[in-house]
Amino acid sequence: MLNGATDINVVGSAATGREAIALAAELRPDIVLMDIHLAGELTGIQTAARLHKLLDVPVVFLTAFSDASLLEEALETEPFGYLIKPFEERELHATLQATLYKHRLEHQRTHDRKLENQLQIAGSIAHEFNNLLQVITGHLTLSRMALQEDKRGIARNLDE
Repeated sequence: MLNGATDINVVGSAATGREAIALAAELRPDIVLMDIHLAGELTGIQTAARLHKLLDVPVVFLTAFSDASLLEEALETEPFGYLIKPFEERELHATLQATLYKHRLEHQRTHDRKLENQLQIAGSIAHEFNNLLQVITGHLTLSRMALQEDKRGIARNLDE
């Protein structure tokens, strides 16, 4: 589990899926590096799926396994990367940087969509409110026109 934008800082490691989930919940890492095979009852793929749902933390798989069925299963967890061991440090660094960038971009897009939805709702409310005000204004105008000249006090009150 890693924190940091440009510097990579390992903030914890876990041997089982349950340990990884608990540790990630406690430490809130920016990225989780996950092997496909873990000790314990949860596989790395199952753990990654749970981390994705529970914490919305990006997962990068680092594994020696790359057969088609395993890769297909891993892709269902929507990992941000899949590196085959052995790999070079620069490959890992580039993958982590791309992961951080993509994850932050996705969060910004989600925030922008929420803000856009709120603005649309506010616009709809303002439009409906304006429609009601137009009806009230129209009735006040008709009422004022119907008043006789000798009832100027009432007309003044309607104007106000």
